Amino acid sequence: MSPDASIFVAGHRGLVGSALVRRLRGAGFHNLLLRERRDLDLTAQSAVAEFFAHQRPQYVLLAAARVGGILANNTYPADFLRENLAIQTNVIDSAWRNGVRKLLFLGSSCIYPRLAPQPMREECLLTGEDERPINVGWGRDQTIAELADTVARVVGFSGSTRYDASKPDGTPRKLLETSRLTELGWTPRTELAAGIRATYEWFLNNRSLLRT
Repeated sequence: MSPDASIFVAGHRGLVGSALVRRLRGAGFHNLLLRERRDLDLTAQSAVAEFFAHQRPQYVLLAAARVGGILANNTYPADFLRENLAIQTNVIDSAWRNGVRKLLFLGSSCIYPRLAPQPMREECLLTGEDERPINVGWGRDQTIAELADTVARVVGFSGSTRYDASKPDGTPRKLLETSRLTELGWTPRTELAAGIRATYEWFLNNRSLLRT
């Protein structure tokens, strides 16, 4: 892609979308098409069609979705499914109709079956031609208890950890098969504990901003 390429980042305010925007801007891409939900409702077919027809993006990064935890998904399963299908259908259809050169569709690892064989491999997904999906992960898994202990050490918590087994349980294991990502030359640069520590330090240094 050239620095002048028009790129639509759907979901640019989210965790992944905002990281994509930072990366693109850092790499010199300046023609980014970004829209707040109040300005462009991706569940509205006519609004999405009009946006694509007028803006004519060359590339699309689809990171928009309605997301939530186990409780939210259990409480509103049909709402999550309806909204996300609408977003995906509208954006992908308009991208095709308006000659978008490339569309990157970012999905959650939750798309794999709950009891999928470990590690979770790409063959579990239906894809077109040789455009194989790429699992993004660090190639290792960690239990909730291990994660909780890591967070406790980083923040200096010396108390005990209690687990409420009465609450719904999620996927027992979610280890992604990341060999294709490795083949492309990517390896994680930050260990989990270091990342948590950096995030906690950022929080301590920016608490005043978060209160406003």
